[in-house]
Amino acid sequence: MYYPVKPEPKRWEDFKTINLNKCDDVTLEPDDSYILGCKTDNKDCIFVRRYDQLTPQEKSLLKL
Repeated sequence: MYYPVKPEPKRWEDFKTINLNKCDDVTLEPDDSYILGCKTDNKDCIFVRRYDQLTPQEKSLLKL
């Protein structure tokens, strides 16, 4: 018996615009990695933090 093979998923764009509702004063640098704090989707993000500036407690919560 043969099963239809699904095509590979389309690659997401690497660059997207995300509205950070409460982070108007944040300037993101192109070569840095960031963690976004979103409740359920990229539409309700409320904080952004540079990855290399996470506290040990935040890393623990994120299971990093």
